[in-house]
Amino acid sequence: MRQRVIFYAEPVNEKQVPKSFADNESILAKYMTVEDIKAEKNHWRGPELYEWALYLVRGGEVYPLDFL
Repeated sequence: MRQRVIFYAEPVNEKQVPKSFADNESILAKYMTVEDIKAEKNHWRGPELYEWALYLVRGGEVYPLDFL
């Protein structure tokens, strides 16, 4: 059995430069475009991230966390 949880977030400060290295809080976290995700999707265990990226780009609804 496998479960993948994907959280969508936007920066509080749009001028903040995203970090580009792994640290104590994240392992290989990075910002990716839909094209980046498509190029790397064969390296993952499933297509969910790419499908989610397409969903968001096409204007899919994002519900607040307290909806859960």
